[in-house]
Amino acid sequence: MSRGQRRAIAQRGAGAIETIIGLGLVMFLLIVMVQFTMWQYVKASVRVAALDAARAASVVDATPADCAVAFERAASDLLAGPMGDGVGAPVCTKGAEEVTVVVNVHLEPGLVVMPAWDFVVTAVAQTERIE
Repeated sequence: MSRGQRRAIAQRGAGAIETIIGLGLVMFLLIVMVQFTMWQYVKASVRVAALDAARAASVVDATPADCAVAFERAASDLLAGPMGDGVGAPVCTKGAEEVTVVVNVHLEPGLVVMPAWDFVVTAVAQTERIE
């Protein structure tokens, strides 16, 4: 066997190893992108639900319970299943001129190497005035 033939046999698996490493990296990046996209969806959905809750509580005879019910109705439609597990209960505060809804969110990562994501969503609506 010639020297060139031995070198060709020794390098035959090198392309397969490079492909496996490259595909592994691409798959990891794809999973990270999907996880980040899901987190952004949860953040936007919580924001929408908090705004709905603030609007529901902004009418004259509304109570904080109305705020919580409106939040749960909107959040259950947008965040079904395990995606909404880290969404906390809304804290509705009704003042003389505005309603404030604060929601704490803690999202667990899909991969061990990624950090958890914690954030707070605040929504404000003007209270209804009767003159």
